[in-house]
Amino acid sequence: MSMDAKGKYKADGLVDLLGQKQSLNWLIEHWLEQGTFALLVGAEGSFKSFLAIDWALSIATGQEWNGCRVAPGRVLYIAGEGHTGVIRRMRGWSDHHGRVADDVFLGHGSVELVTPSDVVRLEDYLRDEQWALIVIDTLARNFGPGSENDAETMSAAIASVDRIRKSSGATVLVVHHAPLEGRSEGKLRPRGSSALSGAADAIFTCSHDQHSDVITVASTKQKDAPNPETQFLSFDIVDLGETDNFGNPITTLVLCPTHKRPTFKRKLGPNQRRVIQELRSRANGSNEILVAIRDITGEMGISRQARKIVESWFDDQPWAKSTSGGHLVNVPELPGG
Repeated sequence: MSMDAKGKYKADGLVDLLGQKQSLNWLIEHWLEQGTFALLVGAEGSFKSFLAIDWALSIATGQEWNGCRVAPGRVLYIAGEGHTGVIRRMRGWSDHHGRVADDVFLGHGSVELVTPSDVVRLEDYLRDEQWALIVIDTLARNFGPGSENDAETMSAAIASVDRIRKSSGATVLVVHHAPLEGRSEGKLRPRGSSALSGAADAIFTCSHDQHSDVITVASTKQKDAPNPETQFLSFDIVDLGETDNFGNPITTLVLCPTHKRPTFKRKLGPNQRRVIQELRSRANGSNEILVAIRDITGEMGISRQARKIVESWFDDQPWAKSTSGGHLVNVPELPGG
C-alpha cells in the first residue's frame, strides 16, 4: 500500500499516468522480461536445467538465444543439488560456444525460500552488485520446510521470490517440476499449489520426446506480452577433455537448435477431441479448412487455461499449417480419422 509522509493512502490520476512513457525491457527478446518472476516447468529428464543454463550463460555473455537478442548482465545460479554437475554443464556450454561467462556466479548451496533468515543472507550478498538474472534450480531443493501443496507455505515462498526480485532488480527464474498427472496428454503445469502459477509473470514448459530427441520449449503465460513461437531444440555431446577414475572420457550435453519436430503421439485429451470433432464438422467434407483456433476454443467455452494448452498443442501439429489468415488444416490427417 502506497502512503504519503503523513501516512495517508495515495492514488494517481489516469490522465497523468497515460502521459508517462511505457517500457518493455527484455533479457531474452520475447521470452524473459527484465525484473520479472518467471517459472520454467518440466518433468524429470526434460532438459529444463540445461535450458536454464543455456539462458543464463547466453545472458551473461550477451549471445543471442535461438535468434532472439539478449541484454547482457550478471547472473547468479543457485543450484540446490548437483553443484559439480552444473559446473560440468556450464563448462560444456563455454567450450561449445567458445565463450567464457565471466559474469556467472554459482551459489554455495541452496536457499530456503520459506526461511526469512536465508532470504536476508541472499539479499545481503546481492546488494553490492547489479544483477540481471537469478536462477533458482529447483524450487523443491530451495523451498525449505513445509509442503508445496499448502497454499500458505507456497505464498511465503512466492513472497520471498518477490522480495529477492524487488531488492535486486533482477529477473528471478524458478526451475520447477511438473506433476505426474496430465503428462501423457501434454499438460505440463507447475507442481503444488496453484498460487505459484497465479503469481508468475511468465511460465515456460520444457518437454523431451525420446523417440526423436527433440526438446520442446513453449511459453504458456506472458503477463504483458504475447507468447513467443514454440522453440525446438536438440543437443550435442561435448567432450571436456578429461577422464574419470576408470579412464572414460568425461562428457556433457549442450542444447542447440534443430529443424526436427517431436514424433511421439500424445494421448488426446477431451478438449483436443472436441476441437478435432468441431474441425471435421466445419470442414463439411472439404479436404482443407482455414480456421482461427483461438476463436474456436473461445466459442466452445473452453476455460482460458485449458485453451492455452489446446492452442499450444494445435500449433505443434503437422496437419495444421500457420498462415497469415489462421491455420490451414489438412482434414484427412486429423487424428482419430
